[in-house]
Amino acid sequence: MFRVSLFSGALAAAVVLGVVSNGAEPPKEEAKKYPIILMANRYLGNRDTNLVTEVTINGTSLGDFEASREVDVTNLIKPGNNTVVFATTVKGPAEPHNHIEFKIGAVQVLPRTKQRIIRPLLMAYRSDKDWSATPEGEFTHPFGPNPKTPNKKTVVISYNFDYAGCEGDLREIKEGDYVLKAHSYLAANPSVVPTIAVNGKSLGSFHGGERQMPVTELLKAGDNEIRIASEAVANQLADIDITFDLFGPVTYDIERKEFVGPKVTSLKAMQGWKRNKTSHVLEVAGKPGELKVERVVNFRLESAPK
Repeated sequence: MFRVSLFSGALAAAVVLGVVSNGAEPPKEEAKKYPIILMANRYLGNRDTNLVTEVTINGTSLGDFEASREVDVTNLIKPGNNTVVFATTVKGPAEPHNHIEFKIGAVQVLPRTKQRIIRPLLMAYRSDKDWSATPEGEFTHPFGPNPKTPNKKTVVISYNFDYAGCEGDLREIKEGDYVLKAHSYLAANPSVVPTIAVNGKSLGSFHGGERQMPVTELLKAGDNEIRIASEAVANQLADIDITFDLFGPVTYDIERKEFVGPKVTSLKAMQGWKRNKTSHVLEVAGKPGELKVERVVNFRLESAPK
């Protein structure tokens, strides 16, 4: 059973995102309506962090992040494929510990409270993922500074994603809709970046956090499909999956004050991947060396959605 609140958003903090090749480009006026912001929040605001992260979007560096700040990246994000790079470098001991949480997405202002939120949340990244402290109090990372590579000080995480606009996420859910909901095992740093298309229409890439959008107009009576293309993220050891659930038709529960409905189908972004036991790198199951998986989930609706 699906439950969806009337409003879902992430409190202003930092992220970015993307789209599938055959999807329509987001309208140019959308940039004026929904500016895209990168927000960087230092977890403990009164404590320095010794993990300094440089952020680069489509080849443009936003500089080093050591404290909380935000940057308007509307002009850097383009329809279709984008590349966002987080390069984190050690500048001191592991203690006292602190980190920065990055989010990229469209900024909305709630009419009643004037609170700023990010909706949709397109990308979420934590600078301390996979980092830990040695007994001597120094930083170590499985793909960074460690006994195998003691002189390596920087870990680079690069994300490729397709941007399909924000309108789908911001469309209001109504009685009888079919709703696709995406949620990650943890809120940031997915192990693979999935790009979704429903019956040939791209919804773009998904990266951390939670998103939901009505897809009723994309479905039809009879056979339907959800196509997922996922790409592995290098230099990350933690396995963090993203789950997609399609619910519908939904109905509004007046007691719970939310939409609820049966699950139609479900899929996970990490299906088809396995981690190499020697190198600890994610690989396509049965196809070492490949870094992309594409598969199709078919389902059938007895009648046309209304």
